[in-house]
Amino acid sequence: MKINFPRIKWNVFGVVCGIVIVIIGHQLKNILHAASVAEVKVLLPFIKLIQIAVVSLYSLDSSASLYPPHATVHDGQTFDFIIVGAGSAGCVLANRLTEISSWNVLLIEAGDDPPGASNIPGLSILISAALPDWNYYTVDDGFSSQGLKTKSIQNRRGKMLGGSSGVNFMFYVRGNKVDYDNWAKEGIEGWDWNNVTTYFKKSERLNDKYIMKSESADLHSTKGYLGITQPDWNQKTKDYFNAFKEDGHQILLDYNGHQHNHSQKDD
Repeated sequence: MKINFPRIKWNVFGVVCGIVIVIIGHQLKNILHAASVAEVKVLLPFIKLIQIAVVSLYSLDSSASLYPPHATVHDGQTFDFIIVGAGSAGCVLANRLTEISSWNVLLIEAGDDPPGASNIPGLSILISAALPDWNYYTVDDGFSSQGLKTKSIQNRRGKMLGGSSGVNFMFYVRGNKVDYDNWAKEGIEGWDWNNVTTYFKKSERLNDKYIMKSESADLHSTKGYLGITQPDWNQKTKDYFNAFKEDGHQILLDYNGHQHNHSQKDD
């Protein structure tokens, strides 16, 4: 009687492989989870290290020359106005007050001058976690961020001259009309939409011929301090906006226009 040992060996090998595959199949979820956790634990510190390195390198450039020297305050010195917080609003307020040359204004900021990396919007998006920040986090409200283990997300608030304008990726969004009108109804006099729009226009220098020819042109100005432009990404975003439109959404040219809560289109 002739026995084919190699075939028996291969049959045994096949059975063993099958058992291993079944075991791996049952444990696949755990294996993938472990790999994912390991990846996060290894990659996140590495990414943060790169972000810190980039911010540090850009801080060595000549960006400091873009900002005025810090004031030296002496004991007993007096000021007509003291502004606490040199964020977006604080800086504008200080600038407006000092238009009266006889007024002495002190602007106080907890942070330092912005690092050079914050001056490049495309770069700041990639290294935002390493920019000077107050490290605020949202609380678990039982509704948002529920897919995250912590049930909260970081609320970026810039800790530097210019405040959060140094970490907001150069977005210019005025806010929703309803919010302003509700604040006015709750007793905050002067914060209704029509009133604040006057000051939005006073500060704005819009450079966009399409918006200035649109129905929302009356909400904008071309003579203010703050320069506003809109990137010409129409060829890259056209298909996406067409898809939104087919799905029943209204596409707006200007998200700071008369209508709110819609997709915004670059034209």
